[in-house]
Amino acid sequence: MARIARSCIDLGNSHALFLSLPAGLAASRTEEHDAAIRIWQDYLRLRPYDAQIHYNIAASWQALGDTAAARSAYQKTLRLDPRHVLAQMNFLFNEHYDSHSSPAAIAALARDLGRALAQPIQPYTHWLSPCHADKTPLRIGLVSPDLHEHPVGYFLSGLLEHSQPDALQWLAFSDCQTQQQSPWTQTLHSRFTAVHNTLGQSDASVAQLIHAQGIDILLDLTGWGRGQRMGVFAHKPAPVQLAAIGYFATTGLPTMDGVLADPSLAPEEEALFSEKIWRLPHTRLCYQLRPEMADSPITALPALQKGHITFGCFQNLSKINDSVLQAWAQIACAAPSAHWRIQSPQLSWPASRKMLLERLAKAGMPLERIHLVGRQSFAAYLSSHAEVDLLLDTFPYPGGTTTLESLWMGVPTLTLATPGMLGRQGQGLLSAASMDP
Repeated sequence: MARIARSCIDLGNSHALFLSLPAGLAASRTEEHDAAIRIWQDYLRLRPYDAQIHYNIAASWQALGDTAAARSAYQKTLRLDPRHVLAQMNFLFNEHYDSHSSPAAIAALARDLGRALAQPIQPYTHWLSPCHADKTPLRIGLVSPDLHEHPVGYFLSGLLEHSQPDALQWLAFSDCQTQQQSPWTQTLHSRFTAVHNTLGQSDASVAQLIHAQGIDILLDLTGWGRGQRMGVFAHKPAPVQLAAIGYFATTGLPTMDGVLADPSLAPEEEALFSEKIWRLPHTRLCYQLRPEMADSPITALPALQKGHITFGCFQNLSKINDSVLQAWAQIACAAPSAHWRIQSPQLSWPASRKMLLERLAKAGMPLERIHLVGRQSFAAYLSSHAEVDLLLDTFPYPGGTTTLESLWMGVPTLTLATPGMLGRQGQGLLSAASMDP
């Protein structure tokens, strides 16, 4: 095997009840999710039909990477409170990680959620400059909480840098957190015509702001993910609204006009989208290298020195579902001397580490040849590619940024294309890098 070329880029009384509530919230906020789950479960002994507590448990399971437990807890929440909007949204997002959930089922959930959100809203029907017949620059608005050192920001940076200001004006509407204002973020923001901080504003207020700015095309970069602003798009503050990077399925929102895709994505699932699919010729993703990646060296194949192949996975633990583990177990049987390097920031949490080891053992994986790595600096993360011969992608939720970074570091990724727009993301990236099978 050769390295690929870089050019291919216990509680039981009322007093304890009052103590458990803040304790549970504090544990969640400090990423002690296993402790939070125990506190909320103890609270359920007193209030077994409290939907919010079931929701808190679900969110903690989701953070730990146990999507099956999260799914069950979200379902309990929604049985108790079918109108729990956050549970609806998180349940929808959680379903993308489940190999037993079909694109059709996910699309149906999105349509129900989109219609319910839009139903009480009266959308705009007139806009300030719908066609720009006077040839002035097209005003493009971006709505996202992730316009900082985040994959969304990395995918935007190059596009903004090379945009022609006489043809396009880019305006950002973002829930900006002050702790996210790094020098890199400041550089990114400087490439916008204007950046509007919408933190704490209602969806209606943000929509009014966008409408007043005369935006021609409004892009959503979040979908139903964390920090979503689907309510803004339900108001239709711009004449053309598109779902772009940051999400990977139909939003189900009747006021969303289109979704950006590429030739590999959703080739047979267009009927599942409430939006029209607009296909770009090569890829919908434009990744710009972070500065510290420029001089990162490509190393020799580790197997040449170690005498065995090392498989790697650098994904969020939520993506490592039971189907993925079953596939890995088959690979381990076929390659009995192989080692495995699994690294994720979540593995810095003892509960996540213990949970993954139990699941690996249950799947029949060789624990003595598995190396778990937790949170690292970005430089150490890049260097860790020198320890891996081949990265194994996850499914049905494959890698995105990690796949591109592994290509840059000269490490090939083996991906599995599955139905749906998200399921073919790995295929799309490798095809764009001319690495079709």
